[in-house]
Amino acid sequence: MSAQRFNYSDAPESGVLTGRFRRAGRMTDDETTNRMVNQAVARAKQGDREALRYLYIRYADHVYGYVASIVRDDFEAEDVTQQLFAKLMTKLDKYEPREVPFSAWIIRVARNVAVDHMRQRRAIPC
Repeated sequence: MSAQRFNYSDAPESGVLTGRFRRAGRMTDDETTNRMVNQAVARAKQGDREALRYLYIRYADHVYGYVASIVRDDFEAEDVTQQLFAKLMTKLDKYEPREVPFSAWIIRVARNVAVDHMRQRRAIPC
């Protein structure tokens, strides 16, 4: 692994850096960003914690906002977002950079985790 440091300037107002999630605006997927993210994914797959931190800072607020729109509760959305990123450490191997950018993949995983969460807390009729 190289000693390259990741630049966090593309998420200067990230809520996770201040200790609170915030609903982020639209994600942008330009060529430079995709290249940096793919590099971070490759390094995170090799166990680079700094790369995983970069992915967390880059996507946590977006994931949180999306999950909050599904679960309709800010505290549960925080929990689900944390679960997703904890799960990401072991499931990142399943992502293969092809036509779909990482941002679309992580949002899809977020949807699946949020829906699973909603299913688990749904009332079961007697």
